[in-house]
Amino acid sequence: MNNNCIENIINLLASAYSIIMIEHYMILLLIIKARNNVNLQDQLLNLVRDHLDKEKRLIETARLNDCVSNDLANTIGEFISNINNGLLMVSDPEFVSSYISNFTDALRIIAKYMVNHEELASKVMTELQRVVRDGMKILM
Repeated sequence: MNNNCIENIINLLASAYSIIMIEHYMILLLIIKARNNVNLQDQLLNLVRDHLDKEKRLIETARLNDCVSNDLANTIGEFISNINNGLLMVSDPEFVSSYISNFTDALRIIAKYMVNHEELASKVMTELQRVVRDGMKILM
């Protein structure tokens, strides 16, 4: 693996841990708190949408195509699909209507989605960390 690949992956991991992973737990916390707080309910949908947009941009600009195995590329592809599905969900007029009229059910859907999303993100991050460690061992 070349140095540019390792550098791109390290940059992605640094951004992911400093922004993305922290936001996952902020959103999960907000989901818990929003059950009893109308002001937080108003913020949650926009926060999830903004978060997913940010993740999508980060992954798309990471330039990992030639740096990862087919298996990891497939896992990243699965994660990107998950992001796109989440963006479709929070932008869907039916879901937004349900969010307004039946917040409790919509909150369950968002919670289920975010737990699955966080699991996929963690899987991608763990595999990328392994690639960095392996790449660094070659340099030693």
